[in-house]
Amino acid sequence: MWQYETENKRSLFLALNYLTPVVNGEKWKHDTLKSIDTTGLIPIILLIPNEYRTLEYKNVLTKILNNTQEDDSFQEFWLLNINQL
Repeated sequence: MWQYETENKRSLFLALNYLTPVVNGEKWKHDTLKSIDTTGLIPIILLIPNEYRTLEYKNVLTKILNNTQEDDSFQEFWLLNINQL
C-alpha cells in the first residue's frame, strides 16, 4: 500500500506531502466550504511503516496535535503513540 503508485504517479506519500504545508500554517490553495481538519492525518501518519518514518512526519504529527482543539484525553492518546515513530 505504501509503495503503490497509480499510473499517473499518485501515492499516499505524495498526498501526505501535499498536505504538509497546510499543517505548517500555509493557506490552503483551493476553494473550500469549511476549514481543513488535519486531525484525519494522525492515524495515517502513525501507520507509516518503520522504513519510511522520518523526522518530518513526526514533526507534522506533533504540530497537528499541538493545534488540536479536542480535549486532553484525545491528545494524550495520540502522544502515547507518537513515540512509535
